Amino acid sequence: MGRCVALDYRLLPTGPVMMVIHAAGRSFAQDKSFVGRAMNRDDVFGTEMAEVAFAIADAVLAQDQRVAELLGEWTFASDRS
Repeated sequence: MGRCVALDYRLLPTGPVMMVIHAAGRSFAQDKSFVGRAMNRDDVFGTEMAEVAFAIADAVLAQDQRVAELLGEWTFASDRS
């Protein structure tokens, strides 16, 4: 069974930001058939697991039009012409 990492997303005046937060207690982490272990922030912060989680979230924000509104007026550098 896999591990669950939770990210908090905020759109600030300076742009979008994400940070690792505790996954335990989140509604999606309660389904043990889906989530093996809900990770604590301290177990993830500064690790390769955090890098992977941020890379996945960045890819979704950059490529999935269903969540494009989360970026507000911001775009990824690769989107600029």
